[in-house]
Amino acid sequence: MALQAVPEPLARYNLFRTADLDEAREQVARVFCPHRLKITGERGRFRTVQNHVDTGLLSLSYIGYGADVEIEPGELDTFYLIQIPLAGAASIQTGRRAFIADSRQASILNPNRYTAMRWWAGCRKLQVQVARSVLESVAADYFGRGIDTPLTFDAAMALTRPEAAAWLRHVVAFMRCVEKSGSDVDAKDRVDFYGAELLRELVEVQANSHSHFAEACGSGPLPRYVKTALEYIRANADRPLTSAEIARASGVAGRTLQYGFKQFLGMTPIQVLRDERLDRCRLALRLAEDEASVSAVAARWGFAHLGRFAQYYRQRFGESPRRTARSS
Repeated sequence: MALQAVPEPLARYNLFRTADLDEAREQVARVFCPHRLKITGERGRFRTVQNHVDTGLLSLSYIGYGADVEIEPGELDTFYLIQIPLAGAASIQTGRRAFIADSRQASILNPNRYTAMRWWAGCRKLQVQVARSVLESVAADYFGRGIDTPLTFDAAMALTRPEAAAWLRHVVAFMRCVEKSGSDVDAKDRVDFYGAELLRELVEVQANSHSHFAEACGSGPLPRYVKTALEYIRANADRPLTSAEIARASGVAGRTLQYGFKQFLGMTPIQVLRDERLDRCRLALRLAEDEASVSAVAARWGFAHLGRFAQYYRQRFGESPRRTARSS
């Protein structure tokens, strides 16, 4: 199901509805940040609605103003905001970029870029909000290095690109998962998993100021079979996998796959799988509520031997899993 086909996403999480300009500005500012809001069209069409849910790792908002409005938040400073138009269009001015956001193109507002927007009458958006510190941490894990300069995304996200279209489908799946989760613990785990995947995929598919680090490994562009194997590992890291199964999924012989991974990644497929699972564990531990969850997280991601898991974890991240859990 496309997002555009959903009458009102996140309806069970309604935050407010109002025709009052000051109330709309105040309520939206509580979720995002102080901003200038001005009605530039027919005032009688001004009807603001916002549905909002915070999942812990990120939050989702559905918002529309009804009338033409100008919105000027300036620099967001502490968070990123991905805006996906469901209806209508908006003009975006962020940093030196100016473009139109509509059903074919989403916008990513970076925290370190001054932003001003005009939403035309009837524009409605689903917005993904994530703290700057969280997304920079996800990027650091993905690139395997610290983020010592601002993580800045290309502000225009072309939803016609296959990778971006796939990410949008995952947004739909995540939203469904959130709407069905309630207080069920297993469902909450699925929400955390989907949320972590969404952020990781965002860093992977959308050009950003650190993308060159992902392209720097190996002696050249990754062969298609290596990319296919990596995608298969990421999509199936939560279940038992063997090198033979990964090779079959990538369409090459096991020996070819081993050689390709060694040549371009400097690792075996199983080592890549282990690191992928360790990355998932790290994200889960950052969301954990107590240290006792370490063993449960390790077991969930296939680490049966807790001592060996702790050893691998320390080698990859420079700290123990319990320390990660304590600092969450």
